[in-house]
Amino acid sequence: MSRKLKVQELENRIAPGVGLFSFLQGLAQTDSQLGDLFNQFVSVNDDGTAGDVDVQGAVDAANSMFDASGIGTGIQAVKDSFTLSDNIVISDATAQLIAGLFGK
Repeated sequence: MSRKLKVQELENRIAPGVGLFSFLQGLAQTDSQLGDLFNQFVSVNDDGTAGDVDVQGAVDAANSMFDASGIGTGIQAVKDSFTLSDNIVISDATAQLIAGLFGK
């Protein structure tokens, strides 16, 4: 029995992608607000190829922002630690969607 692939599954398998760390670092260099957040919560390693995320700091900042806007708090970290690297690849479509959120 053969299985038909959904279009999105197929795109995810063949679509070009971009490394998440490089993408976010590049986006941070072109947007000062995102750059401030990136630099506040990501400690870039010595060779500049990855960065450790201050997960709890990012969660606390998001909850503070949501609380101030009246949305309430409720974000919790799924993992205690996270390292951004280009081993994590996102599709070009996802990269364009994220860039679009920042008007890029």
